[in-house]
Amino acid sequence: MFAWAGNATEPGGLYRLRATGQPMHLPIGLHATKRGLKLNFTEPLDPASIDVGKIEIKTWSLKRTANYGSKHFDERTLEVKGAKLADDNKTLLLEIPEIQPTWCMEIKYSLRSATGKPVSGVINNTIHHLAD
Repeated sequence: MFAWAGNATEPGGLYRLRATGQPMHLPIGLHATKRGLKLNFTEPLDPASIDVGKIEIKTWSLKRTANYGSKHFDERTLEVKGAKLADDNKTLLLEIPEIQPTWCMEIKYSLRSATGKPVSGVINNTIHHLAD
């Protein structure tokens, strides 16, 4: 989703949800810790699809000025050292040694559900504090 001043390359948004009885395969929780990230999904994932090479995380800063918006600066890619599923197969645990609070983070993932369906997406978030 983006607002009037966004520079998204594809339209997006949450417009309407209609219950179909089919799995959604959506992320529903994100928790930042001093060791990395915990991503919670609506349905179980396939443990064989969990690969750090299919998860990309980058952060950047923005320059706050009287002119609204800025280009990205201090952009960096965070190395995901490890990835595994918790026992519920719905919680993806990412080990990211260099994780820090940041205004701007983008998480891209390409996985599979427990039933073999593709589960991919992009999460944009802010981290204010790292939990223990």
